[in-house]
Amino acid sequence: MKFDRTYQFTAILLFFLFPLFAQQESDEEWILIASKTVSYTNEEDVITLNGAEKEISRIMLKCIQGSVSFRGFRAEMEDGGEKTYKTTGALIIPEGGSSMSYDLPGKRQKVKRIILDYDAGEKTPESRRAKIEIWGQKWKTG
Repeated sequence: MKFDRTYQFTAILLFFLFPLFAQQESDEEWILIASKTVSYTNEEDVITLNGAEKEISRIMLKCIQGSVSFRGFRAEMEDGGEKTYKTTGALIIPEGGSSMSYDLPGKRQKVKRIILDYDAGEKTPESRRAKIEIWGQKWKTG
């Protein structure tokens, strides 16, 4: 009987606390920075950021068509600094999937450009060219 009450209390507590954790994740504002169709000839894409796009603290890739073998990226900051992010091996992002989010260097640094590095792979008749979206998380206020 005591076990049932403990179980019920835990279930009710989780029911009320879960929205708080879900709300915390949704408070982080992500903006679409760019959409690219991955070329089978180029293995690098340069995305130059403008305006509010520069004011991001994190980056994430989403694959909306096909799949892409992502090797990493380089972030170049307006102050001249840069940081290279490499995956261990190639990270294959399937259609509908996304990479993890990556923290960008510095506090409140503005990003000048992002250079994506991916493996173009071999083009086959049944393969569709991958389309990716680059998302950035806005700086947190406060």
